[in-house]
Amino acid sequence: MMWTRFSSLIVQLLQILSNCVPRIILRSFVRLLPYVILVSICYGFDVIFLSVQDRFYLRAAVDNTAHGIIALVSWCIISGIQTQKDIIDAIACGIIACVIDVDHFIAARSFKLQVR
Repeated sequence: MMWTRFSSLIVQLLQILSNCVPRIILRSFVRLLPYVILVSICYGFDVIFLSVQDRFYLRAAVDNTAHGIIALVSWCIISGIQTQKDIIDAIACGIIACVIDVDHFIAARSFKLQVR
């Protein structure tokens, strides 16, 4: 429900822009938009990560969440999200990116986040 409302809002915005902006500029903008969103997500998580430097577990959770969301959005950009399978693949990609962080704990043979 919310997705259809959001997507119809985007379509309306693009229709308004198509009347005001030359098509070549509009196409370039639409093609670059996913990458702008990805960079914004990276920057946003970087700001959050820097603000929680003194809280080790929260920092680990933010870092892990960032890996998952960045992987999910990257897969959405690569696949183009044409089918429901593409969405499932993107979610799987995000989960795998989160699970990969577990190998750091296995390599360290500890679940401690602070070195003493």
